[in-house]
Amino acid sequence: MLKRILLFLFSIMMFLYYLFHAIQTPANSDFAAIILEARSIYEGNIFLSGWALSTVSFYTTDIPFYVIGMMILGPTHRLLYIVPSIIFVLTLAAALWVVYDGKRIRGSLLTFSFIGIPVGLFASISLTGPIHIAAIGLCLICLKFLQLTKQKNMYYLYFGLLFCWTLIGDSLALWILGVPIVLLGAYRIYVTPMHWKREIISPIIVCVALLVSKAVLKLIAVSGGFVVPGAGQAMFTEIENIGRNIYSTFYGLLELFNANFFGRPIGSLQTMILLFHFCAMILVFYIFGRIAYQMVKKSENDYTNQLLVISIAVTIAAYLFSNMNLGTDTTRYLIPVVFLGAVLVGRWFNTFEWNPNKNVIVAMVIGFYALSMFSPFSLQRDLNKMDKLQVYLENQGLTNGYASYWLSSPITVYSNAKVKVRQVTATSDEKITPFIFLAEKKWYDSSANFIMYDSSDWGSVNKLTAINTFGKPVKELQFEDVHILVWDKDISKFLIR
Repeated sequence: MLKRILLFLFSIMMFLYYLFHAIQTPANSDFAAIILEARSIYEGNIFLSGWALSTVSFYTTDIPFYVIGMMILGPTHRLLYIVPSIIFVLTLAAALWVVYDGKRIRGSLLTFSFIGIPVGLFASISLTGPIHIAAIGLCLICLKFLQLTKQKNMYYLYFGLLFCWTLIGDSLALWILGVPIVLLGAYRIYVTPMHWKREIISPIIVCVALLVSKAVLKLIAVSGGFVVPGAGQAMFTEIENIGRNIYSTFYGLLELFNANFFGRPIGSLQTMILLFHFCAMILVFYIFGRIAYQMVKKSENDYTNQLLVISIAVTIAAYLFSNMNLGTDTTRYLIPVVFLGAVLVGRWFNTFEWNPNKNVIVAMVIGFYALSMFSPFSLQRDLNKMDKLQVYLENQGLTNGYASYWLSSPITVYSNAKVKVRQVTATSDEKITPFIFLAEKKWYDSSANFIMYDSSDWGSVNKLTAINTFGKPVKELQFEDVHILVWDKDISKFLIR
């Protein structure tokens, strides 16, 4: 009982640590949209009728956490920070659960030192949402269920149901776990063909779960619920982009492991810490390579280790050779490598034998690594540009309007819908039209009297296209680099539908 109480208190402490870091990351339109989606469900639109979501729905992975949060706290922008922090705690717990063998905790401690104190790019991605962290956590629980099938076959059912649930919300789960399970099943049948009946169960469950998840998403769409526009057709990258992809993959991994010592002064403490982290990253890939070699030699029989290795390989290969690799802006797709690598190292560490006299030294190394990840945090959130802009708009009496994508949803969320700004883009003939992505169609039925744009000229939303669509404004305002055009009429009637 005491251990459970201490574990609970430690979880609360870590949640607060993550929360204080999360509040310093400004929300962009991608992040803010999930608050608006959850609010729509909270207000009764259970299946998000009229919504066009993102490249994945997050309907069963992330959104439920935000809806539950609204049931407790109401529709507040604070959920932008609270929910990702909770999701990260749960995902970390799932990783440690997979590592723990019921006897030793040293592997779990090592895994915690890798991912339990996120810093740098890893923190900024992991503690904002939704960026697939919930899907990673659910996949890790699925992996634990597969481990437990050795004790009871009923866990195959739990695995199938949870994996299907995860696929409905985030198709990245197919690459994190689904494809690796199928590949591993084929490998294990090849190595031990006499056990094919046992080895084929998991791949069959994956295929059934995929078909069911596709059917559910289709049924929701044809029944008037949300649609998922997707990210376009997945393709192999052009041959001339391979070099760029190799660079962005290596650079992304360095940043995620907080190990990018290149360009740093030799001998500085910060450089030494980064080199230490680089060694930790090398350890991950050493263990990865060692187990992969043993698989080639048919001397590695641990199903979980084999699956982790194949999953890491599939994730990196997909990033290297896919057209989805758009440089460092898409580094988030490599996040599974960090989590899975940390789990792999932790499991290896559980089986590693050494002289007990070295326990203190090993504990000190793990402790130092964890402490080297620690970074100071603030108990208060600094006001960002969107905070100040929504206050400015409210003071000007501007409460319903349009903006280019990155200037829209954060305003609505930070103001708790007191100021509603809806995203628009321009057509090829330079007229303003709704941008139905992470948006609800009925937004554009409401009246509006202003439009905002900045120097980025996103979607060609600018003064020219605004005047072409709505006519000459009666007032022009400016807040920092944001231009605001105001009319004395309802401009929603002039939107190109």
